[in-house]
Amino acid sequence: MVAVFTMLAMNQHCPSVSRSTSQCGFTLLELMVVLAIAAILAALALPSFDSMVKRWRTKTAAENLVSGIYLARSEAARFGGVQMARIDGPECQTAGLWQCGWRVQTLGQDGVTLQTVEAIKSMVIMRRPETNTTSFNQFGQVNGLGAYSFVVVHQANQGDSSKAITVCVSSAGRVRTVRGTTQCT
Repeated sequence: MVAVFTMLAMNQHCPSVSRSTSQCGFTLLELMVVLAIAAILAALALPSFDSMVKRWRTKTAAENLVSGIYLARSEAARFGGVQMARIDGPECQTAGLWQCGWRVQTLGQDGVTLQTVEAIKSMVIMRRPETNTTSFNQFGQVNGLGAYSFVVVHQANQGDSSKAITVCVSSAGRVRTVRGTTQCT
């Protein structure tokens, strides 16, 4: 019904040679102009889309890290202590680099792995002070070092501290996130 109505409306507004053969539509030139305008608009939008993807990946990596810390704290009470350790990989040979991922596991020789987080592509995650493990006692507090932080940033934005996210962990185990690379107190 709608298609018939549309055809009748087009026939009333289209110039036609005869009633039976009407010629309506777009010319090739009109179609090429519309495609050229669409290509220009897409080219203008691409840089902002790229920065949006980098921000999203940075935020996701920071949220995964916070989630792992919360899991470690909550499970530490149940198991009497839990350790968060980075996963070693070719990109993580330097102490304090955690972008290869991490695992949350119980303490002891037969530690049970509770969670494993794989690397998020193109991210740099640095722990300050630089160590490869973090332990939580049975109260969910940080063992030993006291307060520490992780700086999460996309590889392309490494020089721009305003595009980083810092995950601060207090000696009591409380977690907060801050924009930029700030010192956690």
